[in-house]
Amino acid sequence: MKGGGVGINGVNTSPGKAAENMTSLGARGYIYNKSNGLPADLVESMQTFLFGAGRFEFELSGLLSDMAATGYTYDLIAHSQGGIQLGTALRHSQGTFAEGSTVSFRNTPLDPLRASLAGQSSGLQVNYDANAFDIVTVPGNPWLAPTAVAGTIRNSVVHRDPIYAHSLRSNGMGVHSP
Repeated sequence: MKGGGVGINGVNTSPGKAAENMTSLGARGYIYNKSNGLPADLVESMQTFLFGAGRFEFELSGLLSDMAATGYTYDLIAHSQGGIQLGTALRHSQGTFAEGSTVSFRNTPLDPLRASLAGQSSGLQVNYDANAFDIVTVPGNPWLAPTAVAGTIRNSVVHRDPIYAHSLRSNGMGVHSP
């Protein structure tokens, strides 16, 4: 049985924007973690990246364990900060997802090796997509720094787009439908 696509987004995003972002990445539902504002979300990301699981990641690992126990196939999609959180939570979750389940790490600071090990630890086929023109990928992919900086400057100057990563932080764990 198919459980569907479930996304986890990045930093500094409202519930509506999270739903929009996750739908654009192919998710049918998402796990929302409430933003505490860009500076706090960035500190939180670095803490998880450097020191490991916090409360949210442990709660998420429990939800992932419950999802795996259903026997359904899932397509998990993690963007930006969500990649750090999902990768960390997968390493702490119990159980193995059904054959055919996948995890896609999209434009995340998590490096390819950690992403691969996290997904494989739960029986997931891993897809990894680093955007060579997105500054958020640099911590996990330092060799992309020159193109990422150029892409960020181009996006902020030429297109006048705000530079931000998208976020989710949870007050109540669960999968939401966009």
